[in-house]
Order: sequence, then C-alpha cells, then structure tokens
Amino acid sequence: RETRASENPGIRELYIGAAWLVIMMCLDLYFGRFVFNLKWGTILDDFNPGKGNLLGIGLLFLLFCPTIVFWSYS
Repeated sequence: RETRASENPGIRELYIGAAWLVIMMCLDLYFGRFVFNLKWGTILDDFNPGKGNLLGIGLLFLLFCPTIVFWSYS
C-alpha cells in the first residue's frame, strides 16, 4: 500500500522544510564560494557548531520550522 503525505499529519510540512533546507544550503554554498571567493574549508566551517558557528543549527531549525507551525495551529 502506497502512503501519501496527506495521510500522515506533519509529513508534508517536513518535505517543505527539507526543500527550504536544500535551497538555503545551495545559496550559502554558492554565495560563499562564488560571490565571496571563500575556500571550501572556510565555507564548511560555517556549518560546524563545534567552532562556534550556528549556521548548521539554524538550518536544522529551518528544516523543522514548518512542522512546528503545523503542530501549533492544529
């Protein structure tokens, strides 16, 4: 039996969050590499919370943000 996203509450919103995550990561990588001419190591360090950078945590929040809003309104 095929499961649809509409049958599982919150799954569609998780897909939306995943799309936001991919778009934001692509933009971050593009701007870091081609606009600001940063090295790949410097760009990847921005995603490392162990070095004090919170971009990775912000992207995780972005992933779950639509689901959190869905649960808060339902």
